[in-house]
Amino acid sequence: MTKSHNTSLEDRASFKNWLIDVKGMTPKAAGDVVSRCKRVKRELGASFDDAFRSEDNFVSLMEMIAQYSYRTTADHIAAQRKTATLRTSVRRLLEYKSPRKVEKFTKKRLYSVAPTR
Repeated sequence: MTKSHNTSLEDRASFKNWLIDVKGMTPKAAGDVVSRCKRVKRELGASFDDAFRSEDNFVSLMEMIAQYSYRTTADHIAAQRKTATLRTSVRRLLEYKSPRKVEKFTKKRLYSVAPTR
């Protein structure tokens, strides 16, 4: 994934409002989702536009999230939790940006839970 100055999170307020209005989240929970997406973008250099372009790119991002989580967390259970929360946030962004793709890209688990060592 390459960095992009044209970020999919330019409309953070709109995304947050969608999470509140459509998904029924509290403002705090919606803000947490937005923050997690920003973290994935910042820490992994992820371009969501690229990641959402194809199923292979999406799967690659999901695997990168797992690798990042295990690399930055000493405890296995905490790494699993971090992986799950980051992946869920990115899936919510996919649902917001490309609702037709969310079912296709997430219908079956195509990506690993833990990175191979």
